[in-house]
Amino acid sequence: MKNILLIAISLMMVSCFTPKEAAVSHQYHDGKVTIQVTAVKDEMVGPWKVTMKFKVYNFDESKMDVLVYTDEISDKTVTFDWRDETTCIINFQQSDGKPRAFKLTAAPNNLEVISLHN
Repeated sequence: MKNILLIAISLMMVSCFTPKEAAVSHQYHDGKVTIQVTAVKDEMVGPWKVTMKFKVYNFDESKMDVLVYTDEISDKTVTFDWRDETTCIINFQQSDGKPRAFKLTAAPNNLEVISLHN
């Protein structure tokens, strides 16, 4: 009987979950480089579905979809670390303390995004 009650309570909690949405954006080089991070969390337990959009100089907008395991997506958990004029490290602080990082190379003649940490 206890097991049935626990299962019923768990199902009610999961069914009451409202999807979460979050967004963080960043500009550099007087707006010539724009990084927009949008995220949706459809389940109570599980990752955020993150879309990073990049508008760099005259390139068409590019995007990358990733999963991030964190409690929230905000300015506190997503940081943009410009190493020099063309290189930005985008860090997501995950719930387990391990970073999920991406390297953006953004120059007038080059646009590249690679994953650094999983």
